Amino acid sequence: MSTILIIEDDFMLAEEWKHFLTKETNHKVQVIGKASEALALIEQKLPDILIADLYHRDAFGSLNGDNGIRIIWPLKRQYPQLKIIAVTAYNNADRVVPTEKVLLNLGADYFLGKPFEPADLLMKIKEVEEDIKREQM
Repeated sequence: MSTILIIEDDFMLAEEWKHFLTKETNHKVQVIGKASEALALIEQKLPDILIADLYHRDAFGSLNGDNGIRIIWPLKRQYPQLKIIAVTAYNNADRVVPTEKVLLNLGADYFLGKPFEPADLLMKIKEVEEDIKREQM
């Protein structure tokens, strides 16, 4: 059983993912809305997998600095065993956002562009779990 922490500012979406993953697997899934709050949780109990939304919006709809992209590199440096799935809706070629390659260089293990089906997320989690098993051999 893996432990999964989801950092996602869209609470309804995060709860949908949590419900799906809990129903389809026996994983322990926790949801938090802000990257800064996630850091404190991670220091208390390191999850096996982190699903990090890259960009968060504030109450006025503007992108703010409390987002997943700011914590991927420091977390991966401090906890190299932590597996990270980066997710974002800002994945269009016409927008100025980090590409999948840049995210992977920052320490993300996988990338998913929103929107995606919960089954796609489950597939990525299974890939990450296979990586974990290989590394433990």
